[in-house]
Amino acid sequence: MRRASSTLAAILGAFVAGPVSAVESWDLALSAFADDAENTSFDLDARLAPTEHIALSAGIGRSETDGRFTQFRGDAWRAAVELRNERFSGRLGYSEWRDSNRYESRTPQLALAARVGDVELSLLAERRDIDIGYTVQLLLRDLERVFSFDGTGYGAGLAWTGTTWSAYGRALTYEYDESLDELIALAQRPDLRFLPRISSLVGSVLVLSQGALDWQAGAGVQRTFARSALSVDALAVRDAVEGADGRSISLTYAWSATRRLDLELTGGLNDTDGFDQSVFGGIAVVLHD
Repeated sequence: MRRASSTLAAILGAFVAGPVSAVESWDLALSAFADDAENTSFDLDARLAPTEHIALSAGIGRSETDGRFTQFRGDAWRAAVELRNERFSGRLGYSEWRDSNRYESRTPQLALAARVGDVELSLLAERRDIDIGYTVQLLLRDLERVFSFDGTGYGAGLAWTGTTWSAYGRALTYEYDESLDELIALAQRPDLRFLPRISSLVGSVLVLSQGALDWQAGAGVQRTFARSALSVDALAVRDAVEGADGRSISLTYAWSATRRLDLELTGGLNDTDGFDQSVFGGIAVVLHD
């Protein structure tokens, strides 16, 4: 049984990937998630390790959220390359999420890790460049504008992998330029006709990684059996725009149905300030060599 992935970490694009352990290995995963607040997410991800020291990954996805103030319909794509030896590893990734030209989030990520025995310590960095399209109502016509701001996140992670048990923890904090304050002031303008409320993204664990976060922290533990694995993941975040705190917990059961086919079932609870508590769940089908 391969080490199952952390579902919450996968949703957030966290760097918790296991070691590249086989030559010419590959994985193909199709996943679908939904919650009782009419939010959905569908993803297709592929990973190829042509040698024992390098792995390439890419994915596409679509997510929809019925936010408290704004509905989002976002298409995503992502790619990453990972280099690893017995002691050190590095991962460079990029992801992009776009909602009908009204909202775009671009996130390059870098992770550097060192392993000592069963313990791996990683340093994390990412940059978030966000464009928001909005409409200003004038006397005779509407004027379309784009507001842009960016932020940089820094953090660290610690993972331990044993024979039957494994665990991880990670945290990132973000710093934004003065444009974030301008965005908050912009939302109060009386002539503003439409401005996507990106703070709504934190209301669902399925799309919160696309928003402007002040910080995020997650941890998880997994127990591996002969042909299955059971993992618990917890996540806490804070929105940088309105300061809303979100908390999520999930339980994932992974089962090796055949030598080349794994199934993962996930269920969880999300509670964010200012939003109704929601229950989410999903399924993933993983094909591998």
